Amino acid sequence: MSEFEKIKFKGQIQNYQKLKAGLQRSDFNGDEKLQSIFDAIDSANKNGVKDGVLDEKEIQNFMNGIINAAKGGRKNRLSSNEAHKFLNSIGLENVDPENLYTFLNSFSNKSNNIKNTTKNNQNNSNIVEYTDNHTEEFFEDGSKIITVKNGNITTKTTQDKDGNTTSITETDQDNNTIKYEDGIKTTSKND
Repeated sequence: MSEFEKIKFKGQIQNYQKLKAGLQRSDFNGDEKLQSIFDAIDSANKNGVKDGVLDEKEIQNFMNGIINAAKGGRKNRLSSNEAHKFLNSIGLENVDPENLYTFLNSFSNKSNNIKNTTKNNQNNSNIVEYTDNHTEEFFEDGSKIITVKNGNITTKTTQDKDGNTTSITETDQDNNTIKYEDGIKTTSKND
């Protein structure tokens, strides 16, 4: 994406950082225009389901579109005109260039919080590790597992595709485990 560094945004994009896989649709809750940009980028899997998380390929395709749009501008400038053409090319006629610039700024800022993203081929999932050392594993059906380590306790929270918590498992350094389902303690064991 070094080509992206050469694009001039007329000051609309601040503190650009390399965009990283792992950005989530839920990061844009409350803003329909930004979510519509996200939805245009997020591709469906073989079952026709969008997972709500951008992977490397989706980001690369998006950024290639941005680069190509900017190349149409004078001196590689992504002007409002080129941004509008790009948005139209991805089927977003009701979104204006300012929304795209806001999306890119937000995307850049949120990328700062992502340390690493890996693909788990066995589970067919994406694992995002954040700079605060918590991880989220995203599955094709939109569900996820959030893992947080706090001292000697590791907490795994499982959420369905709608973000509802379905279970919480806490494990300590001695492998003592407590599992909660629907807020009710269901198991407690020492492996």
